[in-house]
Amino acid sequence: MPDRLVVLYRGNRPPATGLIERLADTVYATEEELPYLLPGADALLAWVTITPAIREAWPDNPEKAPRWVHASSAGVDSFLFPALVDDPGVVLTNARGVYDEPTAEYVLGLVLALAKDFPGTWEHQRRREWRPRLSDGITGRTVLVWGTGRSAGPSPGCWTPSGCGSAAPAARPARTIPTSARSTARRP
Repeated sequence: MPDRLVVLYRGNRPPATGLIERLADTVYATEEELPYLLPGADALLAWVTITPAIREAWPDNPEKAPRWVHASSAGVDSFLFPALVDDPGVVLTNARGVYDEPTAEYVLGLVLALAKDFPGTWEHQRRREWRPRLSDGITGRTVLVWGTGRSAGPSPGCWTPSGCGSAAPAARPARTIPTSARSTARRP
């Protein structure tokens, strides 16, 4: 019998479900269905990651728990509960790095939107008013990226075409998490 994969979703299923279904016997579960479908699964793909449903549905019997849990996000806070992280037979992986460039582009877009007052422009358009006005530029400005992790803001390469220089991201010591909860590239 092929591996059984439970995909936790809310509203929309993940893209490429056909590919996922070719790799394993795949069952889709909402947060409400998860307690009934998770026990006995070999793997859990959490398309929904900020939810207490995983902790609440986790089997009491470790032999019924999935051996592989993958978070479709970079963050795994919802997965750091004792029954999962204390079980050496469970591998927890995440999508670390997948959102770096899209997040960088989003932040750059917000900076441009605010500097050029796009919200004001849209409001004038809504009212059918023509109001020429000056706006701030970003060329020649220095950008300080402040936050945690690589997704905290645009990489220096993202700012170069905009004419901005960038300051080094503010560093903060990494938080230590249990070995069983760390990202890993290997599949059990």
